[in-house]
Amino acid sequence: MEPAVHGSKSGRVWVRATTAICLSAASSLAYLAHVGQGIVVGALIGLPGREQDIAIAQQRSTYWLFVSLFCQAAMIAAIAPLMPFASDEKPVTGFIVRGIFAGFFSLTLSLLVGMVMFSVGVGFHRLLTR
Repeated sequence: MEPAVHGSKSGRVWVRATTAICLSAASSLAYLAHVGQGIVVGALIGLPGREQDIAIAQQRSTYWLFVSLFCQAAMIAAIAPLMPFASDEKPVTGFIVRGIFAGFFSLTLSLLVGMVMFSVGVGFHRLLTR
């Protein structure tokens, strides 16, 4: 007899969806940190004696960009199997089609989450500086 597993497929879908949302938030936050380091570099350029700080900020900016890209790739890998597209095609074709759609959805989700995070941050800043 097979053990009764209630909602195991549904549970996996929720785990993958939650993972995708968390990775989206991490990717958006890392990208905002990347942009922030770029702003730091722009503010330091031209100031005498700050060459070391500029180099460090540029290196940190690169790291944040790689973290953002890694989170995007992990999110695509997490949600690609959930896509119902091209399930009756050859495995390679189905993998490519699902990957393209997962990439589009992951970028859209990250953009949406990033906009919400940025708006909340701006709102709190305005609230605290009154």
